[in-house]
Amino acid sequence: MELLQIQGKGALRLSGDLVQVIGDVYETMECFTDITSERGDVAVTAGLVGSLQYTGASPVEGELHYGINADFASNDELAIMPYVNGVEYSDDPMIIRGLGVGKPVTMFWISQVDLNPNDVVTMMAKNNTSGDISVTFQRTVLTMKIDG
Repeated sequence: MELLQIQGKGALRLSGDLVQVIGDVYETMECFTDITSERGDVAVTAGLVGSLQYTGASPVEGELHYGINADFASNDELAIMPYVNGVEYSDDPMIIRGLGVGKPVTMFWISQVDLNPNDVVTMMAKNNTSGDISVTFQRTVLTMKIDG
């Protein structure tokens, strides 16, 4: 799948620090909280917290770009997975390992997606080791780019 022309783009951005306790089952990443439209022809709207909804009339190919800056305990692993309409979109989550409090970890990732009208993409996370971890998200962005 090759994106030759990007027609629309919508983004969720974190405006300040957010602390979330994440357990060992996938849950919505609350750090994606505010939508901004970067172009006037965006066929994307904010859904529930952490979600983007494609509102175009036809199926499209697109990309999800997500950037995360998080601070959490050393050696804990945060597994991050995009869900489409409540179903895991991939077999392989992105894994980031904590470096310790006060030592943020930064991750940027691009995933290709095929979307149908009204599909909802939600970013989910879980502690990949065990128990609950307290994660401080400092800067995050989730951008959906749609091929026109």
